[in-house]
Amino acid sequence: VTKIVLGGNISEISAVAFYGMTKVEEVELGSYLYYIRDYAFANCTSLKEITLPAKLTDSGFGKGVFYNCTSLEEAKGNIILNAYTFYGCTSLKSITIPNTDDIGSYALYGCSSLKEITIPDNIGIYNYAFANCTGLTSVTIPSTLEYPYGDYAFSGCTGLKEVNVESYRVGEYMFKDCTGLVKVNFPTEE
Repeated sequence: VTKIVLGGNISEISAVAFYGMTKVEEVELGSYLYYIRDYAFANCTSLKEITLPAKLTDSGFGKGVFYNCTSLEEAKGNIILNAYTFYGCTSLKSITIPNTDDIGSYALYGCSSLKEITIPDNIGIYNYAFANCTGLTSVTIPSTLEYPYGDYAFSGCTGLKEVNVESYRVGEYMFKDCTGLVKVNFPTEE
């Protein structure tokens, strides 16, 4: 099986439903999909692109849904970044981070092909959210960063060269082992 088509009346994908289907390259999700449970598409190592439907909610989206989908290059639509969502997706090149929910622990851990990200206002970052994203070169932490503050959030991002910290708070070890970091800009007093 290289393509999975889930019709318009499918409302839920159970946990580990398509886990380890290494030949699946394409998945079409119906517009009435409300729930994708834990690790539903984990280890689908040939999956290249996914568009998530609008009806998905944070509470209906499990952890690790695309865990270790190493060929996944693009995620579009209603992106929800719960724990481990795109963990180990080493080919992921772009993602739009929504400004609705916090960024979960390990959500984008090891996404080494990501070059840039924009962190929206008024969200929190959980531990290790972007750790080992070695392709990241710059990041801006918004002034409206909310709790949690991202302990180890960017640790191991060896390609990170510049950080703009607009917030007056950062997490513990947020930039640990960012060996390429040459410039960190903090806010000035007004």
